[in-house]
Amino acid sequence: MSEDMMIKNLERIAISLESSATALRLSKAPDIWQVEDIAKWIKKSYAHTRDRVVKLHGFPAPIAAGGWFADEVIEWFRLNRGKLDKSV
Repeated sequence: MSEDMMIKNLERIAISLESSATALRLSKAPDIWQVEDIAKWIKKSYAHTRDRVVKLHGFPAPIAAGGWFADEVIEWFRLNRGKLDKSV
């Protein structure tokens, strides 16, 4: 194999690795939930979730772009399990 062919192969491999690394970084990005997503997860109506749940004391703050980090919402419910009114 000539030196030029080896260089081209290495360039293709580098591009492929860079693409794979980008895809991996994006796959690890946290999920962002909207009110609808939270409502589905807790099996409550959209209106109930919007009007009551996301306004509960200590509920995670929404991010600037709108929505909540799913892992923060899940963690909040786990930490408050047994402490919440049954209507929540």
